[in-house]
Amino acid sequence: MDSKKNKILEDVSGDKCFWVNNGPVVRNIYEFADALEHMTAASFNYHVTSQKNDFSNWIEGVLGDKELGLKIRHRSQQDAADAVRKKIYILEDSVERKKVEQITDESPKERLLELRKSRAETLDAAQERNEKNPERSDEKNYEPHKIEVRHSSHDYLHEKHNLSFQHHMSMLKESMKNNIELFLLGLVIGILIGKFVLGGF
Repeated sequence: MDSKKNKILEDVSGDKCFWVNNGPVVRNIYEFADALEHMTAASFNYHVTSQKNDFSNWIEGVLGDKELGLKIRHRSQQDAADAVRKKIYILEDSVERKKVEQITDESPKERLLELRKSRAETLDAAQERNEKNPERSDEKNYEPHKIEVRHSSHDYLHEKHNLSFQHHMSMLKESMKNNIELFLLGLVIGILIGKFVLGGF
């Protein structure tokens, strides 16, 4: 079934191409969709009449998609083009999903084996270096299982968060300082006005 879907998306052999009247030579379903969208009404009506539909016959007979062939048989030019575009999307999506499933099923096992092999080779190489150069403290104290791995993205986000926090705190302090100054200024003005009203001056 999957190979059939892939075949529909591939080029056909030269003798099975569709020759559009006063138009291009169509080799696959992608070119067929483009041709439907851009051909003249005269070209479309040449291939599609009340007695025949060359496009539908080519889709069914050459590409092997009877469902799509029947769907466009009695459609207008634009509707037929839309139906073909939709079919292409469905086929491509199905193929991509299958690829993802294969990666999900097989890749982890292969990667796990590769990681185990790589880790074993790393440990063997480290042990060999320690045996050859026991006087080197950096090699002598090498402990593969204690290798520190820096999570750069995490550290970056943490540092960014700290800088942001410090910036907000700085702005808050500046705002509080301004508010205190305004309060004291208002207090002084209030005292002066009070003295003036009471005849203190």
